[in-house]
Amino acid sequence: MERYSIDDYKKTAKIACLRKERFIDGFSVHDELIKLLTRFYSNKEKIERTGLRFVYQNLKTYVDEYCIIGYIIYGSYLGCDGYSNDIIVGKYTTQIGLTINLKVSEICRILLEEYYTEEELIESCKKTHNFDNYLKQI
Repeated sequence: MERYSIDDYKKTAKIACLRKERFIDGFSVHDELIKLLTRFYSNKEKIERTGLRFVYQNLKTYVDEYCIIGYIIYGSYLGCDGYSNDIIVGKYTTQIGLTINLKVSEICRILLEEYYTEEELIESCKKTHNFDNYLKQI
């Protein structure tokens, strides 16, 4: 049995999501991710009332339910390549009065690093549509 690393699983889930762009006319992982995160993070008053942890937990549930962890993995790299710009999808005021920008890459990185165990992340990656087909190719 071949053993894959966590990076292999993440790369495969991201590729599987990005491949949808090739086969579905007008589909964009980037645009879908922005819409998704805007839906969860654009209501400043609601976030301040419920807290960021609550929003992250709801986002994780949604991502797992719709098998779209590849979107989050993709988003965690935005702005890191020197070409793409990170995007602000909301603002949040901390309990000490600091207003912070909620950026796509930061939201995605925090979700992956603080809300998923390695085992949960692997299982979420495996649920990505066509995951097995792409894992065999890496």
